[in-house]
Parts: sequence; C-alpha cells; structure tokens
Amino acid sequence: MDTSSKKLAILFISLSITLTTLTIYPTIKNIPSSIFFYYHPILMALAFYVCFPMGLLLLMAKVPGYSRKDKIVAHTYLQVVGSVACVAGGLAVYLNKEAGTTNKMDTSSKKLAILFISLSITLTTLTIYPTIKNIPSSIFFYYHPILMALAFYVCFPMGLLLLMAKVPGYSRKDKIVAHTYLQVVGSVACVAGGLAVYLNKEAFSKPHFTSFHGLFGLFVVVAVVLQLAYGLALRFKWPKIVIKNEWYNARILHKRAANIVLITALVVTFFALSSNFVVTNVQFGVRIFWGILIIVLALWCSTIALRFVRLK
Repeated sequence: MDTSSKKLAILFISLSITLTTLTIYPTIKNIPSSIFFYYHPILMALAFYVCFPMGLLLLMAKVPGYSRKDKIVAHTYLQVVGSVACVAGGLAVYLNKEAGTTNKMDTSSKKLAILFISLSITLTTLTIYPTIKNIPSSIFFYYHPILMALAFYVCFPMGLLLLMAKVPGYSRKDKIVAHTYLQVVGSVACVAGGLAVYLNKEAFSKPHFTSFHGLFGLFVVVAVVLQLAYGLALRFKWPKIVIKNEWYNARILHKRAANIVLITALVVTFFALSSNFVVTNVQFGVRIFWGILIIVLALWCSTIALRFVRLK
C-alpha cells in the first residue's frame, strides 16, 4: 500500500478500536445488564453467518494474489475470530440470565463481565492483527462482508426491534439508550466495512464505484452517517434540528428514513452476488445458498423496518 492507503489503514484500526470500546461501554457505564442479551445474536451471527462460512469459502475460492498458504492463514484467522465471537456470545446470554429481571449482577457475574470485556478486546486485537502484521492486503476484502453483516443484519434491525419489544426491566428511556447504542455500533461497523473494501481496491490499484453495488453502497454509507447524525440530534434534542411542535414530525421523518436506508442496503446486498469478484471466484451453488440466506434475512429486516414506521 502507498502512503495514503496506510493512512486509511490507521483510520480503519481506529474504527475497529472504537467498535470494541462501544461493545464494552454498557459494562463499564453500568447500563441495564439486560442489554447483554443483545450481544448474543450480534456475536453469534458474526461467528456462524459470517466468519465460519467465509473461512470455508475462502479455502474453496480462487482469490487473486492468494497462494494456498495465504488462504490457510486467512482461513485460520477467520475461524479464530469466529470462535472468540461465539464464546463471547454464549457468555453474553449467560450474563443476561444471571442479572435476571433486577438488572443487577453479583460478584461472580461481575468477574464474568470482566472476562466478556477481555474477549471483546481480544476480538478487536484479532480484527486489527492483519493490518499490523502485514498479512496480504487482500484480506481487507473479508472485513467488508463481516462488518456490513454486523451492521445491517444485526445491529440496525435489533435496534429497531428493541424499541418495539417489551423488555423486562426496561423503561422507554432505557430502550432509547440501548437503541442509540446499537445504531452507533452499527454505523461505525458500516463505515469501517466501506473503508475495508476501499483499502482492498487501493492495494490492487483497482477503480472505485464502477458497479451498482459500489455506487449504491456508497449512497448507503453516506445515508447511514446522515441518519445517525439526525438520530443523535433527536436523542439529545439539539435545537437547530428539533424545534417546538416539530418534534413529532421529526421522529416520523427519522423512522421513514431508517426504513428506506435499511431496505436499500438489503437490495445492495443482492447486487454483490452479481459482482465480477463473486461471479468469478464463487461457485454457483454457493451463490444460490447465500442468495437464499440473504432473502430470508432481508424479509426479516424489512418486516421489522415496516413495523417500526407504524410505531407511535
């Protein structure tokens, strides 16, 4: 990578560290312990729908610039990341059950919470490891689906679902805090995912935004950043955005924009299956499998988004 790409790599590392800081934030700041439950699907989805399948797919695919040894190294790396995420996900739901409906943890549970934080930090260390150790730059590409899946199939839908669900021990204010947290984590993951594929193209001197997937993907990343800024303005009632009687209309606009951004992102995922890289390197049967999986997840996310718009 050239100097400009190395600067972007530093930004990517910073975003990864930020993502982990946001992951352990509820434990440190004592946000209601029931939020631990929402780490469970996030981390399990990261492990079983992204890291493990991508690790296997990487061994089978023809990846430009990758020798057999490079692929085994990357496969091992993805399986380790997935395994750490799996253990942390299991521990998260255990901590949630330990807290019970009181949202308070005893001494032994607090020790487990420290272990959970340690696993989260380990997960980030593994995330930035390829950048530090100079593993082939093409591995940046594999961060792209991992981080985008984390954002659009887990954090954003779960953030919407949390506002609609009846959660024991959660007041409306608690749910808004947790919703904000999940949307911030998802937004950071989205930006880092976009940056990852940009770094990969820079490493191979390939042009950017030449496909529908790239162009619409850029639109989605920009829209996510704007939507996050608008949501934070609503959350903290910044006067330049929310003025007197416009509060209700501002909320409606925020919800409808979230609906459009999420569904557009799901459409962008389909464009990815027809990209030159996927068509060239991924077997037809594997593309069909991923297509079916995407359809199922897209229907689930779209249903949540549409229900969210009707929520008062």
